[in-house]
Amino acid sequence: MHDCGKILAFDRYRIGDREERLRILANGSFCRERLCPTCMKRNSAWQHVRLSKAVEHYLRANPLHQALLLTLTVRNMPVDQLRDWLGRLFKAFWKLMRYKRVKNAVPTWYRTTEITQNAETGDVHPHLHIVLFCPPEYFKRAKNLYITQPEWAAMFKRALQVDYTPVCDIRAMPGVGGGAPLDDLGRKSLFEACKYVCEPGMFFEDDDLEDFPLIELHDALHGRRLIGMSADLQRVMDEQSLPEDEPEAFIPENARLPEGAVLEGREIYHWQRGKTSADSRYVLVEFLPWRQPSASKEAVMTSTLPD
Repeated sequence: MHDCGKILAFDRYRIGDREERLRILANGSFCRERLCPTCMKRNSAWQHVRLSKAVEHYLRANPLHQALLLTLTVRNMPVDQLRDWLGRLFKAFWKLMRYKRVKNAVPTWYRTTEITQNAETGDVHPHLHIVLFCPPEYFKRAKNLYITQPEWAAMFKRALQVDYTPVCDIRAMPGVGGGAPLDDLGRKSLFEACKYVCEPGMFFEDDDLEDFPLIELHDALHGRRLIGMSADLQRVMDEQSLPEDEPEAFIPENARLPEGAVLEGREIYHWQRGKTSADSRYVLVEFLPWRQPSASKEAVMTSTLPD
């Protein structure tokens, strides 16, 4: 994590007659550690791409299904209890989704895990975000499929086997389902289910990270599958041929090019550490110009990062 992003490659674009150039991150020496703030942000954007494409495909086959966002929580706990409670949380989730009442009402789902921290006490708060795809019959009381918020909480309490009623939140996801194709509002709604494992701000609330429980978080998450989905949605993901981990040259969708942008080449930057943080900066070490294709040759621009 300390060395993450020390080498970055940007594609440089010219836009009309503007002197200022547009640079879009094309590659980098990313560590891909689960708890790296930079890599969490990239992975979150990639999971959003995967989920959005899968949901688009799913809604074409099930246009009247409506998406709901269910959030399941447990009480805050010291970080040294996190691993055990994550195990209980995942086990309770699987038990909940196998209850007959839930299986009949929710044929398709997508789950992610998020952990936040109380800045005052240092306790951590694990919770699950689940996108539920429900058929139109779910909202017809006569079909006896609809599950109220208190019923979700009661069933989750039984699955979790605790002596308190956990907080459960259930709400519709605007723009996802209900007879309309997935739009920008729907993609924004889906991003709520693709959040970071931990808020990157947890790492930067204090300049002194000496007391930050990084090792404890790492050990608690080791070997855990933090994203899950129903079998039918997994089949859709497989058909889309989108890998679980983001490709090396992944560019987030929010980095869309404006009209008229012309690629000039690729810039390679190295992080240069100075004597003070103010002296540290990225330095341009190489520019690889884009060669326009001719009738007999393909366009060439290397994407290999220097050693």
